[in-house]
Amino acid sequence: KVVPFFEALKLGWIVQSGVTTKKSLKKLEPGISLADAVQRGIFNTTTGEIKDPKTNEILNLAEALVEGIVDPDLITIRNPANDDLLSLADAVECGIVDLNRGVVINPETREETSLQAAFNEGFVLSGLRKPISLEPVVKKGWYTASGKILDPLTKREIDICESVKRGIVDPLITECKDTKANHFITLNDALSKKLVDPDNGKLKDSITGSLIPLDSAVEQGLIRTNNISFPLIDAIVQEYYSPKNGKFLNPCIGEEQTLREAKNCKFVDCTSVLIKDAHNDKVITVAEAERTALLDTDKGVLKYPVQMTLDTAYQKGYILTTQKPLSLQEALAQGCYDPKTGLMVMGDEDRITLDEAMNIGEVNRNALTVKDPRSGDIITLSDAIKIGVVDPKSGTATDPTNGAEMHFYDALDRGLIVPAKRKFSLPEAVFKGFYDPASGKFTSPETREKLQTDRAIRRGIIDPVSTMVKVDGKVMTFEHAVEDGIVDAKAGTIKFENQKLDFQEAFEQGLLIEVRRPMSLNEAILKGIYDERSGLFVDPGTGEKLTLQQAIQSYLIDPDSVHVKDTRSGFLRKLNLAEAIKHGFIDGVSGKVKDFTKGESEVSIVDAFESGLIVDSKAAVSIQRAIHQGLYDDQSGKFTDPNTGRKITLHEAIRRFIINPLLPCYWDRKSERLLSLVETCRDGIIDRRAGMFKEPGANCTVSLSEAMELGLIVDIESAGFGLYEAIAMGLCEEGKFVHPSTGRKLTLCDAVKEELVNPVTSLVKNSKTGRYLKLPEAVEATIIDDMVGAYQVPDTKKILTLQEAKNRGLIVTAKRPLSIEEAIKCGLFRTDSGKFADPESGEFHDLLQAINKDFINAETTAIKDPVTGQLKSVNSAIEDGTIDISKGRVLDPKSKRSYSIDTAMQKGILVTVEKPLTFQQAVRRGSIDFLKGTFKDPRTMRECTLEEAIKYELIDPESAVVKDPKTGNFLTLKKAITDGIIDMNKRAALDPQTGKVKSLCIMFEQGTVVFLREPLSFDVAVEQGHLDTTTGKFTDPQSKEVLTLKEAITLGLIDPDSVLVKDMAKKKLLKLPEAFRKGVMDSDKGNVLDTVSSKLHSLPNAIEIGLVTTHGLSLIEGLDFGLYNPTTGSFTDPFCTSGGVMERRRLNLTEAIKSGLIDPSTSV
Repeated sequence: KVVPFFEALKLGWIVQSGVTTKKSLKKLEPGISLADAVQRGIFNTTTGEIKDPKTNEILNLAEALVEGIVDPDLITIRNPANDDLLSLADAVECGIVDLNRGVVINPETREETSLQAAFNEGFVLSGLRKPISLEPVVKKGWYTASGKILDPLTKREIDICESVKRGIVDPLITECKDTKANHFITLNDALSKKLVDPDNGKLKDSITGSLIPLDSAVEQGLIRTNNISFPLIDAIVQEYYSPKNGKFLNPCIGEEQTLREAKNCKFVDCTSVLIKDAHNDKVITVAEAERTALLDTDKGVLKYPVQMTLDTAYQKGYILTTQKPLSLQEALAQGCYDPKTGLMVMGDEDRITLDEAMNIGEVNRNALTVKDPRSGDIITLSDAIKIGVVDPKSGTATDPTNGAEMHFYDALDRGLIVPAKRKFSLPEAVFKGFYDPASGKFTSPETREKLQTDRAIRRGIIDPVSTMVKVDGKVMTFEHAVEDGIVDAKAGTIKFENQKLDFQEAFEQGLLIEVRRPMSLNEAILKGIYDERSGLFVDPGTGEKLTLQQAIQSYLIDPDSVHVKDTRSGFLRKLNLAEAIKHGFIDGVSGKVKDFTKGESEVSIVDAFESGLIVDSKAAVSIQRAIHQGLYDDQSGKFTDPNTGRKITLHEAIRRFIINPLLPCYWDRKSERLLSLVETCRDGIIDRRAGMFKEPGANCTVSLSEAMELGLIVDIESAGFGLYEAIAMGLCEEGKFVHPSTGRKLTLCDAVKEELVNPVTSLVKNSKTGRYLKLPEAVEATIIDDMVGAYQVPDTKKILTLQEAKNRGLIVTAKRPLSIEEAIKCGLFRTDSGKFADPESGEFHDLLQAINKDFINAETTAIKDPVTGQLKSVNSAIEDGTIDISKGRVLDPKSKRSYSIDTAMQKGILVTVEKPLTFQQAVRRGSIDFLKGTFKDPRTMRECTLEEAIKYELIDPESAVVKDPKTGNFLTLKKAITDGIIDMNKRAALDPQTGKVKSLCIMFEQGTVVFLREPLSFDVAVEQGHLDTTTGKFTDPQSKEVLTLKEAITLGLIDPDSVLVKDMAKKKLLKLPEAFRKGVMDSDKGNVLDTVSSKLHSLPNAIEIGLVTTHGLSLIEGLDFGLYNPTTGSFTDPFCTSGGVMERRRLNLTEAIKSGLIDPSTSV
């Protein structure tokens, strides 16, 4: 437990050497202020003795402070040496106060005064006393006949100078008239000029020289008050506001006023602030907040999301200043930024860049604004611009750790831009990067200090009240967990199963739970805030148990989060929680729900949910449903918040409980478990900030919608699982099926009706005949009992559970193709014959037939060499005889013994692998070293030659193409290697990057180009609308990126051999790269130069007049442009030039005409 200094003193844990102190075992309770003690009559200001209100024990002031009867935090010490004001804790630390001996020490003279004497002399003050004008001091009767001021705390008379020092009279707002000069000066100046005599307490008439008592001077108007006005935030910060009673001390009248009164008399100015309406996610004026009852100006509190005093509301960012210049984060909080354009929206809807906003004084460039994720330092906006984190022209931010560019609201969500608040909730501080898991410390956004958890809480930087701790199924407040030693507030860690977890990991593991007010009723149940046995809710701030009624009144529970059915009237009527309590359908105290259809029977809230008496109206949806509903955006990876319409990260959607993180998401084949969304995120499969999916073992990511289309995310909403898959995923419990999206338990019959189980893809084996039946047939044949959920063994009385039937191969998958391992698990491999049973057709196939019929997937199994660890594909193993398909046996490369396929799998000779990488994936992942001609398999991390990788199908040999120099046709890489067109042992280098999409072609040393996907011909690109000849722009059909024609050619998206440009002057046919290089074609717009006339033609015109051609030439052009070789009598095909000069395609005249190279109709 972390104990504050004065509590430790009280408990006797801190002692002065050689001084005996009393130890207290009493429970610590908050003390009272000295002013309260005087008011309540328990503090004798003459003797300095205080009576303990509980025990009636008489103590001196020092003892009362140590015992906690008087709250030490409400004491201020005036330094005897210079009149500076210090907190008691600071005074003890500086050696000005010694509580054990009960003395105040002058640090310069070392003179000691007892605490009692120091109190009477004004060196011990009650809290931070706010001085008031002399005018109300006189009116209150504190000015005595002797010309002195009565200290209301000590009840002693002091002179006017001392009253200023003690903070009783404000010398700046009190003004005295210099009658000779005929103008008013401050009391400060009046004392300096001897216009006010502190000894006799009188005002001097500078004309007559007579002395006037101060009360008479007030009556005559010679002493007046300069009425001041404070902006609301200044009034709060300067402590004119009292959180205790919600009122403001107006020093002009010396009285406390409500905010309404202070506002009406112009003491508090509310025009320069806005109030954050968290309920509607917008900022509003004070007048509007007052009108909508968000702000109670009589009680001085903000009422939503939880009732809080105005100082807390300011610290938490609910009260915002509009005084210019604003910090960037304040501008963002007030909605002064358009994320679509990156412009600041200032004043009268003027849209300007951030740079312009800083130049005209709208945004403060020197405010601490950005947290550098590399160092954790908080830097000014100006510094952030210098290091490139903020671009003031485009209005975007860049994460320096990964180069990701984002708009400012995203940067705010990620913690790159610090929020416009001084106090953070614990989860917010952790998630936005203000917590360092390594040190367990928090960074103060104002001072940049790194503080331990306990200090960060005490300093008001961290507010743990929205955090609950869940250990062994028990939920407790953060404070309680600290007291019990579960949370170490010094180290910033939490104990869990004999290990210490940092807070970030604890949130990930669900040990720390965020409670955002108000929460839905269902969320309260799921997070353990609701206790079903007692029917009460735990208040995360105080730990108190609240009834449902109290939970609604304190904004812990959102009454509109559910609908309660009207069971009394018989009509279908929906009521919210508050209405249901009012009409007697729910007992607001016990939390029981009444069902009037069953004679006023009462059920718990949880049972009411299950029976449908309570229906969730704001239920958090599964990630799958959110994708189905179109809430997910593939481009940004974000979800639309249905409540506000704003795009937010998956992380934020989970925090706001828009998406339920506890619902199933991903089938983990290794552990054979269905992982929840939060577990999937925790394992790094889904990036909750980027909103992307990354399959284990793969380096590339896909969007969440694509992952669901590919079946990587289990679609629990569409469901329609085969019976085998439903059982394998653990959805079957004791013969009942649990619907993953609702948690309802269904019979197999109902599971089919509700489309959880697809009867068509559910195959059941008749153990007697060996035939495979579809589920309806199996039910009809009484092999499957769809009510009980069991397998009846034919002609016996033996009954198996569905899990047992699956394990015995009696319930199999209908999925195609299967890996060899899956086929063996389903009992579809026959060891005796070495064949596979196809449950759909009832036929038996050897391995090659099964592969050809797409029943077995050859790509997901490989042979592993036990010595080298090298993998070889099944196809390669069949080709070289390692697998004998006729017998269904595998040769062990080490022992040279052969084993049946199932035994080989068991012994690890056959292993299940991920699908082979495509050539493109291998290039993008950096698995290929083109200089060395090697491939590093990311699955085994073993290295082999590039040729071996393709030969053994570690890289998919069908995934890249090479142009045959003899025919001009594209061949697969495998065929090109077999035919000797390309030598993989030659070095290769990627074409230079253009800064846009990655290159899709690789040039090998011998001049052969490998295309990672077959390029489009020029004609096809035009026909399919991908190439716009008018603009010369090409749109990549896959990435939708717009490129110039030159970029499309360079990147291998358009085949450079499919189009030629005529250099009319030199009578040469140029390929596009050469035409661009020589300036015959414009690389940006695609304009073509006629080199004879020097006239520039647009691309469509150049095609029309034949300057650009994609088809045959006339015989005369063929002769003119040098395609004909008179020595050999052959024509060279200019459209097929790969492979070098010696390997170019040569055609006789007949072949040239047949291939379309020479157009016979144009020559006679």
